[in-house]
Amino acid sequence: MGNTIHYVDRGGFAGSKNGRPQVRSGDLQTALPDLLAATIRKARPDWPIEVTASPERCRAGGDARYVIDGAIRRTDLRVHSNAVPLGVLGLVGVPFTFLSFDGELDVEIRRADTGAIAWRHGFRIDERRAVGLYYGYKAAYTLFSSLLQETVAHSVASAIHIAERGA
Repeated sequence: MGNTIHYVDRGGFAGSKNGRPQVRSGDLQTALPDLLAATIRKARPDWPIEVTASPERCRAGGDARYVIDGAIRRTDLRVHSNAVPLGVLGLVGVPFTFLSFDGELDVEIRRADTGAIAWRHGFRIDERRAVGLYYGYKAAYTLFSSLLQETVAHSVASAIHIAERGA
């Protein structure tokens, strides 16, 4: 059996928080710039951060010096399962589900006054995991989260570096 989920960020990952069932869902296309801006605000609370969804808004950035923009190029999750015979052998710990995640995110930091790109970087992940009956049940969430964590960490560090240098 196989299935491909093309927009993993909107798929909603099942999980739990404090023992209560929870489904995480959203649209990373609009949430990525907000996530980056919020992270920068925590690191540098006195900085004005403007978040954009369009080039026109970037040019009218107000008091902000830099504007953050992002794009999702791809989030594909392929799930392949083998119920017989691996599903039966799964009772003794053999993996019977195989995940393949391919994700690409782009982040741009632009000058608010001109709209010129100060920094641009694309982030990519291509990983595979085996899931068994007793382990790996959160692998899809872990794969997507690792791409997002890498994107946020590098983008925020670069934005702070650019702003402090005044590039």
